[in-house]
Amino acid sequence: MRWACPSRRWQSRRVAEALAAARRAGLAILHTREGYEENLAQCPDWKRVRARPGPGERGPRGRYMIRGESGHAIIAPCAPLPGEAVFDKPGSGAFHATGLEEHLRSLGIRQLVLCGVTLDCCVLASLFEANDRNFQCLLLGDATGTYDPATTMALLAMLETGVIAQVAQTCAFASGIA
Repeated sequence: MRWACPSRRWQSRRVAEALAAARRAGLAILHTREGYEENLAQCPDWKRVRARPGPGERGPRGRYMIRGESGHAIIAPCAPLPGEAVFDKPGSGAFHATGLEEHLRSLGIRQLVLCGVTLDCCVLASLFEANDRNFQCLLLGDATGTYDPATTMALLAMLETGVIAQVAQTCAFASGIA
């Protein structure tokens, strides 16, 4: 399949559409977000040096990636509804040090649908972690992306092999669960 590289505005619109479809179908919805305590104790040293803006740096929405700051919140179109679990993670992958795996297993969930940002970091790391834990994954290719269109295209092409995850468009997912 040939992908058109989505913009971040487009991605958030597609994530919101996927969330709405999943809610209508009664699926369990879980959100993750990367962030750190104010003292940055869990933040890897490399991330403080290489990432820009770096964790803890001040910006228009408070300190970047600091739990409790407005910049750590999930954006409004994709925000959790009451009763939807939110897992704060101290790194890229959704499973490390979060309790996510235990939560999923307690609900009997074996299949995951992933979307969000960024594909070259958190989404890809979470796909690999889920795959290693024997979860079947579906990635919504038009509801994810990177800051670079060429990187997004290359990663989607790599993932289309189906070894780590199946890749589909949001509209196909939504119609398939309706």
